Order: sequence, then structure tokens, then C-alpha cells
Amino acid sequence: MEAQYILKTLGHATMMVTENGVPLIATDPWLIGSAYWRSWWLEKYPSKEEIQEVRNARNIYITHSHPDHFHYPSIRLIGKRKFLHPRFPRYEVPPFLKENDFESEILEGWQWKQIGDNVRAMSIAVPIDDSILIVETPHAYILNFNDSAPRPNFLRLIKDKVLKGREVRAVIVLKSYSPASIARSMYREGKVEPMKDKKDYCNTAQEIAESVGATHFIPFASQVFFSRNDSTWANESKVTYEDLREFWRDGCVQLLPPFIEMNLETTEFTSSYSAVNRKLEKENLQKVMEREKEEYEFVLPDDCASRLQKYMSEIYFLRIFFRRGIGWRATKSGREFFYNTRTKKLENKIPDNYDLIISLPDKVLYESLQNNVMTDLGITMFIRVDTKVSIKFTYGFFLMMGLHDYGHFNSWKDWMQFVRFYAPSGAQALFRFRSLFSPTIAEAKMR
Repeated sequence: MEAQYILKTLGHATMMVTENGVPLIATDPWLIGSAYWRSWWLEKYPSKEEIQEVRNARNIYITHSHPDHFHYPSIRLIGKRKFLHPRFPRYEVPPFLKENDFESEILEGWQWKQIGDNVRAMSIAVPIDDSILIVETPHAYILNFNDSAPRPNFLRLIKDKVLKGREVRAVIVLKSYSPASIARSMYREGKVEPMKDKKDYCNTAQEIAESVGATHFIPFASQVFFSRNDSTWANESKVTYEDLREFWRDGCVQLLPPFIEMNLETTEFTSSYSAVNRKLEKENLQKVMEREKEEYEFVLPDDCASRLQKYMSEIYFLRIFFRRGIGWRATKSGREFFYNTRTKKLENKIPDNYDLIISLPDKVLYESLQNNVMTDLGITMFIRVDTKVSIKFTYGFFLMMGLHDYGHFNSWKDWMQFVRFYAPSGAQALFRFRSLFSPTIAEAKMR
């Protein structure tokens, strides 16, 4: 009798492929709790049975290191399973897991790995240090794009070189579709100036699916809501499945609901999307209140300025792109820090002439410096960025912090290793990163 293959999506960015009921692989398990300083919560938490299924998976693939994908409390809950990882120029997650007695294996890019008798998986790195997972079964290709948004040439390469049997298989794309970055938190002259609107995000998701010849699109990696007092505003700008349905254009790609269980031979599916809940239970609301109380009572340590000075001085190219400097405002204490990119010194007051100001709670600022996760601040939905430069230029600063946090600015050798690593298959994506700065280079030269 022919084996039965099932695709399930649950949690936030967890997909699972089973063969005759045996879970072969699961991705990015966020199964309990919250992320980003109690800001992010799951719309639908996995049941005990679903959690056990993930725990039974032969392989757990972590697409990248953001806490909503590499959720360490959930990983501790899963226990000592085998973890698979993409190959990046520098990547601290595999050695961290090994140090904590987890088995970790790095997958070489663009190479198939057999994970079942008739199932194999491929990892493809995407700048900056994100990855695509492709799973091939006898009846389907499953493409987990999670948060990545590759350029058209990159997508055509995947379609032509990897999806060779797509004519006789379903091609199922899973991808995020709601803003999870600083893109919705930027202000100019006191008014919100987002990079895109809801329709833009929906169109991007459909265009990516169409570019690889998808037959089905599953809403994915956007299954959260925001519950801090300073982040609940973001629920209004969140793109929902209902928004996808409104803006989805007629075509060859079938839009499915989130939280599906699909038979990969027949593509018949069921969905538990109706069970979504975007309101915290009393116990979890108490956790949010406790975190906010901690932040209110926190006193910024004396070494915060020296830590911030050191951090900012380690980011390459700031003086080229941000001539007027970058301000940081600690909202609880009201303290201000200003990094003068010309002198590379930190000043204690933000002048009227600046490029951008980042406002955030004191405790979050300090913890981010301690843990070298400053780029994650753009994802929290509770910081504010006031900018006098272009929106894309401002977004580029958070990408530069990401390059620092991932170790690509540790030395010029590390930087060149990053460039060489992504150049062969990611030239389009690297060009996109560079193009974020191009609209304002002339403006910078005029200052």
C-alpha cells in the first residue's frame, strides 16, 4: 500500500510533514509562551497532541535565529531531538545547541538530504541569514519561505533548478504576509509613514507564489497578535487571512486558510482557523503586566552609555550613510544618547539636526545591548523611530545592526566572507540590500 503523506501547519511558523503518521520533519517550533519581551503571542497554541507530534519529529529544522523561529523555551520543551540548520557565513545557533547537548547538523545549501524513504529536504540560504526549506514528497513540493522575500531571478532559479518535477506535483508555498519589522513603526514629523500598506504585503506574497509556479499558498509565520500596552496598536495594521482573501487576485494559485492539515496526494485539507483567539487569557495577561512593572522599576545602569558607544562604533559604514547622527531615547528615564557618526562619540543629548531617533524602554535597550540583539528591536512592535531621512534608508539601519549582531562586522575578513558567501546565488538579494541606500546617497553627499 502506498504511503500517506500529510502536511500540517501550527503555532506560528511550524510546519510538519508526516509519513504514515510518523513526523519526518518539523520547523521553527514556537509552542508555548511569548516572544519579544512579552509583546508577541500566538493566535492559536498547539494542543498537547500537536506538541507531542512535534516532539516525536525525527528532525527539527530552524530557518533562522529570530526568537519567533528559534524559540528556546519551546526547544527545551521538545528535548533532545536532532536539529537541522542552514549554512550561513557565521551562525551561533548550532554551536549553542551543541553546547547544551542537542544534536545539530548543518545542511549544505542547494543539496538534497534524505529524511524519509521517499522524502527529501533542501536548505537555501537567503540574505540576511534567513533560509528557505524545500521538502519534496512523491506528490508535492513544499516551499517554506517563512520571512524571506527573494528577488525574481532568485525565484526563477529555484523553479528551474530545484522544482524539476513540478508538472506532476502540487507546489505548496508557505510564507509570512504581515509586517514584522520596523516598517510600521516609523514616523516623519510626528506622523506614521509605513513602507507598505496591507495590499502591498498581500501582493508580494502572491507574486512570490506565482514566480515558483505554486498551486497552493498557505498563510504562515504571521500567526501572532500583540499584547503589551505599547504594542497593541500594531494589531490594527496586522495583515489577516481576511485581508489576503480580499486582495488575492484570481489566478492559478489557490489561497488556503492558516492551520491546515493536507493530504499531499489529493490536496484535500481541513483547517482549524476558526479557533483563532487574539485575546490574552488572565494568566498570560498577568505575565505582560509583570514584565511592564519590571521595566517601570528598572534603573538604567551606569555602563549603558559605554555599551552603546562600543556597539555603534562597531557598525561599518555609518558615517557614509548617516552624516547627521543617530539618537536613542530611553522612554522610562527620559535619558538621551546621540551617536555622532563624524566623531564616533556618544553624546548625552539629541540635537535638532539628526538622521533618526529610536525610542524604547530603558530595560529593553539595556538587555538588547547585553545580548547583542539590537536588530530584533525593529520586530518588537513597541519601539518608535522618528526619521528625517527616507523610510528605506531608515530600514537600512536596522539591516546594518543585523549585520553587526550576526558577526559580519567583526572584522573585514568576516565582512568579505559574508559578501563571497551570498554573491553566487544571492546577487539579486544583495543588490536589493544595497538599493535600500541608493535613494538618499545623493542627499547624504549634499549635507
